[in-house]
Amino acid sequence: MPHKPTSPLNQLSGAAEPPDGVWVATAVSGAAALFCVMGIGRFGLTPVLPAMIEADIVDPWRAGLLASANFIGYLVGALALALWPRALSVPWWLRTSLLVSVLTTGGMAVFTSFPPLLVLRFGSGVASTVAMALASAVVFSRCIHRPVVSFALFYSGVGAGIACSAVATEAMVAMGFGWRGVWLALAAAALVPAGYATHKLAPQLTSPTIASKPGQPERSRELPPLMLAYFLFGYGYVITSTFLVTQIRSTPALQSLEMEAWLAVGLSALPAAGLWYCLAKSRGYAIAFSAACFCEALGIGLSASGTSGLVLLVSAAIFGITFMAISPLGILYAAHVGSSGTARVVGTMSAVFGLGQVIGPVVAGYLIEATESFVPAVASSVLALLLSTLLTAPAALRERANRI
Repeated sequence: MPHKPTSPLNQLSGAAEPPDGVWVATAVSGAAALFCVMGIGRFGLTPVLPAMIEADIVDPWRAGLLASANFIGYLVGALALALWPRALSVPWWLRTSLLVSVLTTGGMAVFTSFPPLLVLRFGSGVASTVAMALASAVVFSRCIHRPVVSFALFYSGVGAGIACSAVATEAMVAMGFGWRGVWLALAAAALVPAGYATHKLAPQLTSPTIASKPGQPERSRELPPLMLAYFLFGYGYVITSTFLVTQIRSTPALQSLEMEAWLAVGLSALPAAGLWYCLAKSRGYAIAFSAACFCEALGIGLSASGTSGLVLLVSAAIFGITFMAISPLGILYAAHVGSSGTARVVGTMSAVFGLGQVIGPVVAGYLIEATESFVPAVASSVLALLLSTLLTAPAALRERANRI
């Protein structure tokens, strides 16, 4: 008999099923939090970078450092939560992190000196990690009985924020406001979702239940290659998520499509988590993870393949529909096969993912500055994702064989 994978989300909560209206509102308010701290707070840098580079605020090397500062903040936030897990049940921390995310986004318009910009991006990274962890604690506990729809709704907030950042950047640049105006517009766009999440989500915070479990000893050997694959994914995806718009700006024939491409990333990311979660549930977590990494490598490779606008938009859409799914898929896959307790596995996965995110922009910024080309950086991203595919392919093949 084919084996249908059980959901590792069940290990994140033991909550009773809430009324229909409650879980929908919870998922939507969680999406609002991700819109603010991830779609705008974390990925808002990408569409603004070309204008900041043209204004001599940063060069590609320093742009990479800005991105890495944000991801160092991610690591620090994750470590702080690991050392003080009680914060996951304190509403004040969610409210504060949402506010800090808005303020650090708007603050980017104030300074032209590089050190304050680094501090702001670091603070934004800490805030995004704390807010995402707390929002996840609520959504996974309140919406566990409707996992597919709630999962899709929750993570769609990131794609919506990315799409909004593309529209806001295009509008502000067209009106002549420059990079400062873009940052202020992004902060303004994050205000309402942040307020909504503060009002609706924060009061629902309670102590989360993250179960330790015996795991599947016969599958726990999949964890080491998965962790390496997750590190490589963090390295590979973050290069494109940081430099995609700047890369397009460097190609004269494609410059007019830079914001359309970033919009395509955001719109395609909207349903990504739900679609890939359905595949993982029906076919297996290793199959879904490996396939998504391969598709993302293909999409990123296409972005450097020529000067066709259609190819560029397809590449952006492939990137959007994969990168926003692989991140939660990796955590769910690890929780599914781990044998040392879900909390420890999730913490380790978050750490290796964060390390990849820190290294990626620094290496890419150096390669771009040294070679005056995006090709080496893109090639390193594609190689990392192909290695992620290969590392998880044996487990995917075993899953497929078990279903025959």
